[in-house]
Amino acid sequence: MPSLEDLSIDQLLARAKHTEQSDALVRALAANPQTRTGLQRLIKQHNPKTIIPELDAADAVRGEVAGANERIAALENAFLENGVRDRLTRQRGDIQAKYGFTDADMNALESMMTDPDPEKRIPGYETAARVYKAERQPSIPTTSAVARPGLAMPSVDIWGSAIGNRDVLNRTAMDLAFQASNEFRQGGGVPH
Repeated sequence: MPSLEDLSIDQLLARAKHTEQSDALVRALAANPQTRTGLQRLIKQHNPKTIIPELDAADAVRGEVAGANERIAALENAFLENGVRDRLTRQRGDIQAKYGFTDADMNALESMMTDPDPEKRIPGYETAARVYKAERQPSIPTTSAVARPGLAMPSVDIWGSAIGNRDVLNRTAMDLAFQASNEFRQGGGVPH
């Protein structure tokens, strides 16, 4: 770059005008509250040894506040973790007492709650306890739950007039079948 002595008067005037425009731009940026801090940071970035009390003080305060915020966040997280841990311990004890589970049962139940497969995972102690208990309860055979219905034959009075007369016998049997069917429907199915 040529020295100022090597420049012509027109070149010197053009350079002075350019410098005046640059100075005006810098003054405008420094006067605007929205751009002032950015300009100060650029100056500090260009020459880190430059002392800008306004910026240095704000950075120091921000550093202190950030440190305090980190400590507060760590304390909040610890508080929340302790609360969750206490709640889970209490729920674990309640479920163990309610269902009479052993420690081995509780470990098996908790393994259901933390299964790596999300489709098999059961959230919550109560739901997991119900599933665990249901899985270990012996099945009751279906045949023992269904009792054979007790059928009572109609009295002789009903059949007496039908004996020897096939048409009356068929009509009486049909009437009794419809009556039994209606009773069955009204009673809700097979009696137990």
